[in-house]
Amino acid sequence: FIRCRNPLPYATVANALKASVYTDMVRDALEEYAYDADLAGLEYNVSSSLIGLEIHLAGYNDKVSVLLEKVLTTMRDLVIKQERFTIVKERILRGMRNYDFQQPYYQVGDFMRWLTSEKTFINDQYLAELPHLTLEDIQSYYPQLLRQMHVETLVHGNLYKEDALRINSLIENTIRPRSLPYAEWPISRSLIFPPGGNFVYRR
Repeated sequence: FIRCRNPLPYATVANALKASVYTDMVRDALEEYAYDADLAGLEYNVSSSLIGLEIHLAGYNDKVSVLLEKVLTTMRDLVIKQERFTIVKERILRGMRNYDFQQPYYQVGDFMRWLTSEKTFINDQYLAELPHLTLEDIQSYYPQLLRQMHVETLVHGNLYKEDALRINSLIENTIRPRSLPYAEWPISRSLIFPPGGNFVYRR
């Protein structure tokens, strides 16, 4: 589990959307490679979150660093083709437009997080921003995203301390981010409602 703390993704709705689309484009670029890796017992995911980027890997310990290196180099050197960008953007747009047709109990969790978190965004906000997003926006955004971050790594399973340190070095040597000062680390905070408070959000 690799967490790259960075305040940039959730600074604005547009930034959060760009971070999300960027990770979608990374997964799209790795689709063929990931299929072969999956057949060999390895899996991964790259996503954006409230506090930056997250990378999860699982599988055989002797090959997990090979998969990680491929994921990291793809993140660093991503070249987005207009055709793929259009397909991914259309897929995201369809998903957002279909959001309201989900079972209400699926939607409640999203609204609860939005209402009780210090800073999150909801589907309507992303939907208003998505039509304005261009390939050039993503291509110019993600180098800024990778330029400076605080990397935290949790390694567990059939691995030694030396393996964990090598994995951490692989991240630092591949992406080469500047260190993010502690004061700038994003922290996920929840709102505390006053005792006896009664709040109703109608949807």
